[in-house]
Amino acid sequence: MSPFFHASLVAFAVALAFFAPLRAHGQDAPADAAARADSLAPPGPRPSDTMRVGLREAIARSLAESPEVDRREAELDYAQARHRQARASRYLPELSLNTVHSLAPGLDRSNVPDTLGNDELYLAPEVENDWTPGALRPFNGFTIEFGQPIYTWGELEGSIEAARANKDVESARVEEKALEVAFRTAELYYDLLLARRLSRLTGEAGSRLARARNEVQARIQEGDSAVSRGDLFQLRRQQQEFRRRVVNLKQRRLTAAGGLQRQLFAPPGVAVLPATPLLEPVGFEIRPRSYYVDVAMENRPQLQQAEAGVKARTALLEVERSSYYPKLFIGGRFGQRYAYGRPNQESAYIGENFIGSTTEAAFSIRQDLSFHTIRAQVEQAEAELAEVRAQARGARQLIPFEVEEAWRSLVSAKGALQAQDKAFDISKEWERFEQTQYDLGFGSVDNLTSALQARLQSQIAYYEAVRDYNVAVMELLRVTGLLNEPEQVGTLVDLTSPSTSSGQ
Repeated sequence: MSPFFHASLVAFAVALAFFAPLRAHGQDAPADAAARADSLAPPGPRPSDTMRVGLREAIARSLAESPEVDRREAELDYAQARHRQARASRYLPELSLNTVHSLAPGLDRSNVPDTLGNDELYLAPEVENDWTPGALRPFNGFTIEFGQPIYTWGELEGSIEAARANKDVESARVEEKALEVAFRTAELYYDLLLARRLSRLTGEAGSRLARARNEVQARIQEGDSAVSRGDLFQLRRQQQEFRRRVVNLKQRRLTAAGGLQRQLFAPPGVAVLPATPLLEPVGFEIRPRSYYVDVAMENRPQLQQAEAGVKARTALLEVERSSYYPKLFIGGRFGQRYAYGRPNQESAYIGENFIGSTTEAAFSIRQDLSFHTIRAQVEQAEAELAEVRAQARGARQLIPFEVEEAWRSLVSAKGALQAQDKAFDISKEWERFEQTQYDLGFGSVDNLTSALQARLQSQIAYYEAVRDYNVAVMELLRVTGLLNEPEQVGTLVDLTSPSTSSGQ
Protein backbone atom coordinates (compact mmCIF):
# COMPACT_ATOMS: atom_id res chain seq x y z
CA MET A 1 0.00 0.00 0.00
CA SER A 2 1.34 3.43 -0.96
CA PRO A 3 1.71 6.07 1.75
CA PHE A 4 -0.80 8.25 -0.06
CA PHE A 5 -3.44 5.49 -0.26
CA HIS A 6 -2.95 4.75 3.43
CA ALA A 7 -3.36 8.42 4.30
CA SER A 8 -6.46 8.66 2.14
CA LEU A 9 -8.09 5.73 3.91
CA VAL A 10 -7.40 7.13 7.34
CA ALA A 11 -8.65 10.55 6.28
CA PHE A 12 -11.83 9.11 4.86
CA ALA A 13 -12.51 7.18 8.07
CA VAL A 14 -12.08 10.34 10.10
CA ALA A 15 -14.40 12.21 7.74
CA LEU A 16 -17.21 9.75 8.37
CA ALA A 17 -17.81 11.41 11.71
CA PHE A 18 -19.39 14.27 9.86
CA PHE A 19 -22.40 12.16 8.88
CA ALA A 20 -23.78 12.23 12.43
CA PRO A 21 -25.61 15.57 12.62
CA LEU A 22 -27.22 15.32 9.20
CA ARG A 23 -30.93 14.99 8.56
CA ALA A 24 -32.17 11.76 7.04
CA HIS A 25 -32.81 12.73 3.41
CA GLY A 26 -31.40 11.28 0.15
CA GLN A 27 -31.18 10.58 -3.59
CA ASP A 28 -30.71 7.58 -5.88
CA ALA A 29 -27.32 6.69 -7.28
CA PRO A 30 -26.05 4.02 -9.70
CA ALA A 31 -27.46 0.53 -9.31
CA ASP A 32 -24.40 -0.97 -7.63
CA ALA A 33 -24.29 1.79 -5.00
CA ALA A 34 -27.99 1.38 -4.39
CA ALA A 35 -27.55 -2.33 -3.86
CA ARG A 36 -24.77 -1.74 -1.34
CA ALA A 37 -26.93 0.80 0.53
CA ASP A 38 -29.93 -1.51 0.57
CA SER A 39 -27.75 -4.26 1.99
CA LEU A 40 -27.34 -2.13 5.10
CA ALA A 41 -31.10 -2.27 5.83
CA PRO A 42 -32.16 -4.25 8.88
CA PRO A 43 -33.84 -7.58 8.19
CA GLY A 44 -37.60 -7.55 7.79
CA PRO A 45 -40.40 -7.85 5.23
CA ARG A 46 -39.75 -6.01 1.99
CA PRO A 47 -42.46 -4.26 -0.02
CA SER A 48 -44.17 -6.49 -2.56
CA ASP A 49 -44.55 -3.66 -5.08
CA THR A 50 -43.21 -0.19 -5.81
CA MET A 51 -45.07 2.96 -6.78
CA ARG A 52 -42.92 5.60 -8.43
CA VAL A 53 -44.41 9.09 -8.59
CA GLY A 54 -43.25 12.50 -9.64
CA LEU A 55 -43.94 15.55 -7.53
CA ARG A 56 -47.01 16.61 -9.49
CA GLU A 57 -48.43 13.10 -9.38
CA ALA A 58 -47.72 12.88 -5.65
CA ILE A 59 -49.55 16.17 -4.98
CA ALA A 60 -52.49 15.14 -7.15
CA ARG A 61 -52.80 11.76 -5.44
CA SER A 62 -52.52 13.22 -1.94
CA LEU A 63 -55.28 15.72 -2.70
CA ALA A 64 -57.49 12.99 -4.14
CA GLU A 65 -56.94 10.61 -1.20
CA SER A 66 -56.63 12.99 1.75
CA PRO A 67 -59.37 12.53 4.38
CA GLU A 68 -58.67 16.07 5.56
CA VAL A 69 -59.70 17.45 2.17
CA ASP A 70 -62.62 15.01 2.01
CA ARG A 71 -63.89 16.31 5.34
CA ARG A 72 -63.78 19.91 4.14
CA GLU A 73 -65.51 18.89 0.90
CA ALA A 74 -68.29 17.23 2.92
CA GLU A 75 -68.76 20.51 4.80
CA LEU A 76 -68.89 22.28 1.44
CA ASP A 77 -71.58 19.85 0.24
CA TYR A 78 -73.58 20.65 3.36
CA ALA A 79 -73.25 24.41 2.72
CA GLN A 80 -74.35 23.94 -0.89
CA ALA A 81 -77.40 22.01 0.29
CA ARG A 82 -78.24 24.82 2.72
CA HIS A 83 -77.95 27.31 -0.13
CA ARG A 84 -80.36 25.28 -2.26
CA GLN A 85 -82.72 25.07 0.69
CA ALA A 86 -82.61 28.85 1.17
CA ARG A 87 -83.36 29.47 -2.51
CA ALA A 88 -86.20 26.95 -2.45
CA SER A 89 -87.81 28.86 0.43
CA ARG A 90 -88.54 31.75 -1.93
CA TYR A 91 -91.68 30.05 -3.24
CA LEU A 92 -94.24 28.25 -1.06
CA PRO A 93 -91.94 27.61 1.91
CA GLU A 94 -95.02 26.35 3.78
CA LEU A 95 -96.75 23.61 1.82
CA SER A 96 -98.13 20.46 3.41
CA LEU A 97 -100.53 17.61 2.73
CA ASN A 98 -102.37 15.80 5.53
CA THR A 99 -104.59 12.76 4.95
CA VAL A 100 -106.94 10.84 7.23
CA HIS A 101 -108.28 7.31 6.79
CA SER A 102 -110.88 5.70 9.08
CA LEU A 103 -114.38 4.19 9.30
CA ALA A 104 -117.56 6.26 9.27
CA PRO A 105 -120.98 5.20 10.60
CA GLY A 106 -123.90 4.55 8.33
CA LEU A 107 -127.38 6.18 8.70
CA ASP A 108 -130.33 4.64 10.55
CA ARG A 109 -133.34 5.71 8.43
CA SER A 110 -135.81 3.16 9.73
CA ASN A 111 -138.10 5.80 11.28
CA VAL A 112 -137.93 8.23 8.34
CA PRO A 113 -140.63 8.33 5.61
CA ASP A 114 -139.48 7.11 2.20
CA THR A 115 -140.77 10.31 0.64
CA LEU A 116 -137.95 12.29 2.35
CA GLY A 117 -135.06 12.74 -0.14
CA ASN A 118 -131.36 12.37 0.70
CA ASP A 119 -130.80 16.12 0.53
CA GLU A 120 -133.57 16.64 3.15
CA LEU A 121 -132.45 14.18 5.78
CA TYR A 122 -131.15 16.98 7.97
CA LEU A 123 -134.77 18.02 8.45
CA ALA A 124 -135.68 14.69 10.13
CA PRO A 125 -134.57 14.47 13.76
CA GLU A 126 -135.24 10.72 13.72
CA VAL A 127 -132.15 10.06 11.53
CA GLU A 128 -129.29 8.74 13.62
CA ASN A 129 -125.75 7.42 13.05
CA ASP A 130 -125.59 3.66 12.80
CA TRP A 131 -122.37 2.34 14.49
CA THR A 132 -123.16 -1.34 14.07
CA PRO A 133 -120.32 -3.26 12.39
CA GLY A 134 -122.35 -4.02 9.29
CA ALA A 135 -123.19 -0.36 8.76
CA LEU A 136 -119.63 1.02 8.94
CA ARG A 137 -118.10 2.23 5.69
CA PRO A 138 -114.63 3.55 4.68
CA PHE A 139 -113.83 7.21 5.26
CA ASN A 140 -110.98 9.15 3.55
CA GLY A 141 -110.00 12.77 3.58
CA PHE A 142 -107.10 15.13 2.82
CA THR A 143 -106.12 18.74 3.51
CA ILE A 144 -103.58 20.87 1.63
CA GLU A 145 -102.22 23.97 3.39
CA PHE A 146 -99.84 26.59 1.99
CA GLY A 147 -98.21 29.86 2.97
CA GLN A 148 -96.39 32.30 0.67
CA PRO A 149 -94.39 35.31 1.92
CA ILE A 150 -95.09 38.53 0.05
CA TYR A 151 -92.76 40.98 1.77
CA THR A 152 -90.33 40.18 4.58
CA TRP A 153 -88.21 43.35 4.84
CA GLY A 154 -85.11 41.54 3.54
CA GLU A 155 -85.35 38.42 5.69
CA LEU A 156 -85.79 36.02 2.77
CA GLU A 157 -83.19 37.70 0.55
CA GLY A 158 -80.74 37.95 3.45
CA SER A 159 -81.07 34.25 4.26
CA ILE A 160 -80.36 33.33 0.63
CA GLU A 161 -77.35 35.67 0.46
CA ALA A 162 -75.97 34.38 3.77
CA ALA A 163 -76.27 30.77 2.58
CA ARG A 164 -74.53 31.62 -0.70
CA ALA A 165 -71.70 33.41 1.09
CA ASN A 166 -71.33 30.54 3.56
CA LYS A 167 -70.93 28.21 0.59
CA ASP A 168 -68.05 30.41 -0.60
CA VAL A 169 -66.54 30.28 2.90
CA GLU A 170 -66.54 26.47 2.88
CA SER A 171 -65.14 26.38 -0.64
CA ALA A 172 -62.23 28.56 0.48
CA ARG A 173 -61.67 26.28 3.49
CA VAL A 174 -61.36 23.33 1.12
CA GLU A 175 -58.70 25.18 -0.86
CA GLU A 176 -56.91 26.18 2.32
CA LYS A 177 -56.68 22.58 3.50
CA ALA A 178 -55.61 21.46 0.03
CA LEU A 179 -52.68 23.91 0.15
CA GLU A 180 -51.57 22.45 3.50
CA VAL A 181 -51.77 18.88 2.20
CA ALA A 182 -49.96 19.75 -1.04
CA PHE A 183 -47.10 21.46 0.78
CA ARG A 184 -46.75 18.61 3.26
CA THR A 185 -46.57 16.18 0.35
CA ALA A 186 -43.90 18.22 -1.43
CA GLU A 187 -41.83 18.50 1.74
CA LEU A 188 -42.01 14.74 2.35
CA TYR A 189 -41.12 14.12 -1.29
CA TYR A 190 -37.91 16.13 -1.11
CA ASP A 191 -37.11 14.77 2.36
CA LEU A 192 -37.19 11.28 0.91
CA LEU A 193 -35.05 12.27 -2.07
CA LEU A 194 -32.42 13.72 0.26
CA ALA A 195 -32.59 10.74 2.60
CA ARG A 196 -32.01 8.32 -0.26
CA ARG A 197 -29.08 10.36 -1.56
CA LEU A 198 -27.31 10.42 1.81
CA SER A 199 -28.00 6.71 2.20
CA ARG A 200 -26.20 6.08 -1.07
CA LEU A 201 -23.23 8.15 0.05
CA THR A 202 -23.16 6.21 3.31
CA GLY A 203 -23.26 2.90 1.46
CA GLU A 204 -20.31 3.87 -0.71
CA ALA A 205 -18.39 5.07 2.35
CA GLY A 206 -19.00 1.76 4.16
CA SER A 207 -17.66 -0.25 1.27
CA ARG A 208 -14.51 1.86 1.06
CA LEU A 209 -13.96 1.60 4.80
CA ALA A 210 -14.25 -2.20 4.72
CA ARG A 211 -11.78 -2.44 1.84
CA ALA A 212 -9.36 -0.16 3.69
CA ARG A 213 -9.43 -2.36 6.80
CA ASN A 214 -8.84 -5.54 4.79
CA GLU A 215 -5.93 -4.01 2.92
CA VAL A 216 -4.31 -2.63 6.08
CA GLN A 217 -4.54 -6.08 7.66
CA ALA A 218 -2.94 -7.64 4.60
CA ARG A 219 -0.09 -5.10 4.57
CA ILE A 220 0.60 -5.64 8.27
CA GLN A 221 0.83 -9.40 7.70
CA GLU A 222 3.26 -8.74 4.85
CA GLY A 223 5.43 -6.65 7.17
CA ASP A 224 4.92 -3.32 5.43
CA SER A 225 6.51 -0.64 7.63
CA ALA A 226 4.29 2.07 6.13
CA VAL A 227 1.32 0.86 8.23
CA SER A 228 0.98 -0.06 11.87
CA ARG A 229 -1.46 -1.82 14.15
CA GLY A 230 -2.48 1.62 15.41
CA ASP A 231 -3.81 2.38 11.93
CA LEU A 232 -5.77 -0.88 12.03
CA PHE A 233 -7.27 -0.07 15.45
CA GLN A 234 -8.26 3.36 14.20
CA LEU A 235 -10.00 1.87 11.18
CA ARG A 236 -11.77 -0.76 13.29
CA ARG A 237 -13.02 1.90 15.69
CA GLN A 238 -14.23 4.08 12.85
CA GLN A 239 -15.95 1.07 11.29
CA GLN A 240 -17.97 0.42 14.44
CA GLU A 241 -18.85 4.09 14.75
CA PHE A 242 -19.87 4.05 11.12
CA ARG A 243 -22.19 1.07 11.64
CA ARG A 244 -23.92 2.85 14.50
CA ARG A 245 -24.52 5.89 12.36
CA VAL A 246 -25.71 3.78 9.44
CA VAL A 247 -28.47 2.24 11.55
CA ASN A 248 -29.65 5.70 12.62
CA LEU A 249 -29.58 7.06 9.08
CA LYS A 250 -31.33 4.00 7.70
CA GLN A 251 -34.19 4.31 10.18
CA ARG A 252 -34.59 7.97 9.34
CA ARG A 253 -34.76 7.12 5.65
CA LEU A 254 -37.43 4.51 6.35
CA THR A 255 -39.35 7.08 8.38
CA ALA A 256 -39.30 9.52 5.45
CA ALA A 257 -40.44 6.77 3.07
CA GLY A 258 -43.23 5.72 5.43
CA GLY A 259 -44.37 9.32 5.79
CA LEU A 260 -44.73 9.75 2.02
CA GLN A 261 -46.45 6.37 1.72
CA ARG A 262 -49.05 7.34 4.30
CA GLN A 263 -49.47 10.79 2.81
CA LEU A 264 -50.39 9.20 -0.53
CA PHE A 265 -52.46 6.44 1.12
CA ALA A 266 -50.62 3.77 -0.84
CA PRO A 267 -51.88 0.19 -0.38
CA PRO A 268 -50.16 -1.88 2.31
CA GLY A 269 -46.97 -3.48 1.08
CA VAL A 270 -46.45 -0.88 -1.67
CA ALA A 271 -43.33 1.27 -1.37
CA VAL A 272 -43.61 4.83 -2.67
CA LEU A 273 -40.46 6.14 -4.31
CA PRO A 274 -39.71 9.33 -6.26
CA ALA A 275 -39.85 8.85 -10.01
CA THR A 276 -36.52 10.56 -10.49
CA PRO A 277 -33.29 9.16 -8.99
CA LEU A 278 -31.76 12.64 -8.79
CA LEU A 279 -32.01 15.43 -6.28
CA GLU A 280 -31.69 18.56 -8.37
CA PRO A 281 -32.78 22.18 -8.04
CA VAL A 282 -36.18 22.67 -9.65
CA GLY A 283 -36.32 25.07 -12.56
CA PHE A 284 -37.99 28.18 -11.19
CA GLU A 285 -37.70 31.81 -12.24
CA ILE A 286 -37.83 34.11 -9.23
CA ARG A 287 -39.86 37.18 -10.15
CA PRO A 288 -40.14 40.45 -8.21
CA ARG A 289 -41.82 40.22 -4.83
CA SER A 290 -44.72 42.47 -5.89
CA TYR A 291 -45.73 39.92 -8.53
CA TYR A 292 -46.25 37.20 -5.94
CA VAL A 293 -48.08 39.60 -3.62
CA ASP A 294 -50.57 40.37 -6.40
CA VAL A 295 -51.01 36.66 -7.17
CA ALA A 296 -51.55 35.86 -3.48
CA MET A 297 -54.13 38.61 -3.02
CA GLU A 298 -56.05 37.11 -5.92
CA ASN A 299 -55.70 33.42 -5.08
CA ARG A 300 -55.20 32.94 -1.32
CA PRO A 301 -58.26 31.11 0.07
CA GLN A 302 -57.84 32.78 3.49
CA LEU A 303 -58.62 36.16 1.96
CA GLN A 304 -61.52 34.74 -0.05
CA GLN A 305 -62.83 33.08 3.09
CA ALA A 306 -62.66 36.32 5.07
CA GLU A 307 -64.41 38.35 2.37
CA ALA A 308 -67.15 35.73 2.01
CA GLY A 309 -67.52 35.71 5.79
CA VAL A 310 -68.11 39.47 5.80
CA LYS A 311 -70.84 39.06 3.18
CA ALA A 312 -72.49 36.25 5.14
CA ARG A 313 -72.47 38.16 8.43
CA THR A 314 -73.75 41.33 6.74
CA ALA A 315 -76.66 39.38 5.29
CA LEU A 316 -77.42 37.75 8.64
CA LEU A 317 -77.45 41.16 10.30
CA GLU A 318 -80.12 42.29 7.83
CA VAL A 319 -82.09 39.13 8.62
CA GLU A 320 -82.08 39.97 12.34
CA ARG A 321 -83.03 43.59 11.73
CA SER A 322 -86.00 42.52 9.60
CA SER A 323 -87.64 41.12 12.74
CA TYR A 324 -88.44 44.71 13.79
CA TYR A 325 -91.01 44.95 10.99
CA PRO A 326 -94.19 42.99 10.17
CA LYS A 327 -94.03 40.24 7.53
CA LEU A 328 -96.77 39.98 4.94
CA PHE A 329 -98.07 36.56 3.88
CA ILE A 330 -100.91 34.93 2.01
CA GLY A 331 -102.08 31.46 2.94
CA GLY A 332 -104.77 28.99 2.17
CA ARG A 333 -106.24 25.59 2.83
CA PHE A 334 -108.16 23.14 0.70
CA GLY A 335 -109.72 19.96 2.05
CA GLN A 336 -111.83 17.11 0.80
CA ARG A 337 -113.54 14.31 2.80
CA TYR A 338 -115.78 11.48 1.70
CA ALA A 339 -117.52 8.47 3.26
CA TYR A 340 -119.23 6.06 0.87
CA GLY A 341 -122.98 5.80 1.34
CA ARG A 342 -123.51 9.01 3.29
CA PRO A 343 -125.40 11.69 1.34
CA ASN A 344 -124.12 15.23 1.22
CA GLN A 345 -126.47 17.75 2.86
CA GLU A 346 -126.35 20.80 0.62
CA SER A 347 -127.21 23.42 3.18
CA ALA A 348 -125.32 26.52 4.25
CA TYR A 349 -126.34 25.88 7.84
CA ILE A 350 -125.69 22.17 8.13
CA GLY A 351 -122.19 20.72 8.26
CA GLU A 352 -121.47 17.09 7.43
CA ASN A 353 -118.35 15.82 9.16
CA PHE A 354 -117.86 12.82 6.89
CA ILE A 355 -118.43 14.28 3.44
CA GLY A 356 -117.79 17.62 1.80
CA SER A 357 -114.97 20.05 0.92
CA THR A 358 -113.28 23.12 2.45
CA THR A 359 -111.60 26.02 0.63
CA GLU A 360 -109.98 28.90 2.52
CA ALA A 361 -107.60 31.71 1.53
CA ALA A 362 -106.41 34.74 3.50
CA PHE A 363 -103.91 37.60 3.78
CA SER A 364 -101.96 37.70 7.07
CA ILE A 365 -99.52 39.93 8.94
CA ARG A 366 -96.98 38.41 11.32
CA GLN A 367 -95.14 40.54 13.84
CA ASP A 368 -92.72 39.43 16.53
CA LEU A 369 -93.41 41.61 19.57
CA SER A 370 -90.35 40.50 21.62
CA PHE A 371 -88.40 43.62 20.71
CA HIS A 372 -85.96 43.28 23.60
CA THR A 373 -84.98 39.83 22.28
CA ILE A 374 -84.72 41.17 18.74
CA ARG A 375 -82.43 43.97 19.95
CA ALA A 376 -80.11 41.46 21.63
CA GLN A 377 -79.98 39.30 18.50
CA VAL A 378 -79.15 42.33 16.35
CA GLU A 379 -76.33 43.29 18.72
CA GLN A 380 -74.92 39.76 18.52
CA ALA A 381 -75.03 39.89 14.72
CA GLU A 382 -73.27 43.26 14.74
CA ALA A 383 -70.51 41.87 16.98
CA GLU A 384 -70.04 38.84 14.72
CA LEU A 385 -69.83 41.12 11.69
CA ALA A 386 -67.21 43.28 13.40
CA GLU A 387 -65.21 40.12 14.17
CA VAL A 388 -65.08 38.86 10.58
CA ARG A 389 -64.30 42.37 9.31
CA ALA A 390 -61.31 42.43 11.65
CA GLN A 391 -60.27 39.00 10.36
CA ALA A 392 -60.49 40.26 6.78
CA ARG A 393 -58.33 43.28 7.60
CA GLY A 394 -55.83 41.02 9.32
CA ALA A 395 -55.71 38.67 6.32
CA ARG A 396 -55.05 41.57 3.95
CA GLN A 397 -52.10 42.57 6.13
CA LEU A 398 -50.81 39.08 6.91
CA ILE A 399 -50.80 37.64 3.39
CA PRO A 400 -48.31 40.18 1.93
CA PHE A 401 -46.07 39.57 4.95
CA GLU A 402 -46.19 35.79 4.44
CA VAL A 403 -45.42 36.23 0.74
CA GLU A 404 -42.50 38.53 1.51
CA GLU A 405 -41.16 36.09 4.10
CA ALA A 406 -41.42 33.15 1.68
CA TRP A 407 -39.92 35.19 -1.16
CA ARG A 408 -36.94 36.29 0.91
CA SER A 409 -36.45 32.75 2.20
CA LEU A 410 -36.36 31.53 -1.40
CA VAL A 411 -33.85 34.21 -2.37
CA SER A 412 -31.72 33.19 0.63
CA ALA A 413 -32.04 29.50 -0.23
CA LYS A 414 -30.99 30.19 -3.81
CA GLY A 415 -27.98 32.16 -2.61
CA ALA A 416 -27.06 29.38 -0.19
CA LEU A 417 -27.37 26.80 -2.98
CA GLN A 418 -25.12 28.79 -5.28
CA ALA A 419 -22.60 29.25 -2.46
CA GLN A 420 -22.64 25.52 -1.63
CA ASP A 421 -22.21 24.67 -5.29
CA LYS A 422 -19.17 26.92 -5.46
CA ALA A 423 -17.87 25.58 -2.16
CA PHE A 424 -18.08 22.03 -3.52
CA ASP A 425 -16.09 23.04 -6.60
CA ILE A 426 -13.47 24.66 -4.37
CA SER A 427 -13.26 21.61 -2.10
CA LYS A 428 -12.72 19.33 -5.09
CA GLU A 429 -9.96 21.62 -6.40
CA TRP A 430 -8.42 21.65 -2.94
CA GLU A 431 -8.50 17.86 -2.76
CA ARG A 432 -6.85 17.54 -6.18
CA PHE A 433 -4.21 20.08 -5.19
CA GLU A 434 -3.36 18.30 -1.93
CA GLN A 435 -3.22 14.96 -3.71
CA THR A 436 -0.81 16.36 -6.28
CA GLN A 437 1.31 17.96 -3.58
CA TYR A 438 1.45 14.74 -1.62
CA ASP A 439 2.38 12.69 -4.69
CA LEU A 440 5.23 15.10 -5.36
CA GLY A 441 6.43 14.87 -1.78
CA PHE A 442 5.52 18.42 -0.78
CA GLY A 443 2.22 17.75 1.00
CA SER A 444 1.25 16.41 4.40
CA VAL A 445 -1.24 13.90 5.74
CA ASP A 446 -2.99 16.58 7.82
CA ASN A 447 -3.61 18.79 4.80
CA LEU A 448 -4.88 15.87 2.76
CA THR A 449 -7.20 14.79 5.58
CA SER A 450 -8.60 18.31 5.87
CA ALA A 451 -9.21 18.44 2.11
CA LEU A 452 -11.08 15.13 2.16
CA GLN A 453 -13.22 16.23 5.09
CA ALA A 454 -14.02 19.52 3.36
CA ARG A 455 -15.08 17.75 0.16
CA LEU A 456 -17.43 15.38 2.01
CA GLN A 457 -18.92 18.18 4.06
CA SER A 458 -19.45 20.32 0.96
CA GLN A 459 -21.07 17.47 -0.94
CA ILE A 460 -23.52 16.77 1.86
CA ALA A 461 -24.22 20.46 2.44
CA TYR A 462 -24.90 20.90 -1.26
CA TYR A 463 -27.62 18.24 -1.30
CA GLU A 464 -29.18 19.73 1.81
CA ALA A 465 -29.15 23.15 0.14
CA VAL A 466 -30.89 21.66 -2.91
CA ARG A 467 -33.60 20.22 -0.68
CA ASP A 468 -34.03 23.52 1.18
CA TYR A 469 -34.22 25.46 -2.09
CA ASN A 470 -36.86 23.15 -3.56
CA VAL A 471 -38.94 23.30 -0.37
CA ALA A 472 -38.63 27.11 -0.38
CA VAL A 473 -40.06 27.14 -3.92
CA MET A 474 -42.98 25.01 -2.75
CA GLU A 475 -43.54 27.32 0.23
CA LEU A 476 -43.71 30.36 -2.06
CA LEU A 477 -46.24 28.56 -4.25
CA ARG A 478 -48.23 27.70 -1.12
CA VAL A 479 -48.45 31.24 0.21
CA THR A 480 -49.47 32.50 -3.23
CA GLY A 481 -52.32 29.95 -3.33
CA LEU A 482 -51.06 27.98 -6.33
CA LEU A 483 -49.61 24.77 -4.89
CA ASN A 484 -52.93 22.92 -4.71
CA GLU A 485 -53.21 22.97 -8.51
CA PRO A 486 -50.72 20.32 -9.75
CA GLU A 487 -51.09 21.28 -13.40
CA GLN A 488 -50.54 24.94 -12.60
CA VAL A 489 -47.49 24.03 -10.56
CA GLY A 490 -46.13 22.33 -13.66
CA THR A 491 -46.48 25.57 -15.62
CA LEU A 492 -44.51 27.53 -13.02
CA VAL A 493 -41.91 24.97 -12.00
CA ASP A 494 -39.84 22.87 -14.39
CA LEU A 495 -39.51 19.59 -12.51
CA THR A 496 -37.65 17.81 -15.32
CA SER A 497 -34.92 20.29 -16.18
CA PRO A 498 -31.40 18.88 -15.80
CA SER A 499 -29.20 20.37 -13.15
CA THR A 500 -26.61 22.83 -14.42
CA SER A 501 -24.62 22.94 -11.20
CA SER A 502 -21.43 21.06 -10.60
CA GLY A 503 -22.63 19.72 -7.27
CA GLN A 504 -24.04 16.65 -9.02
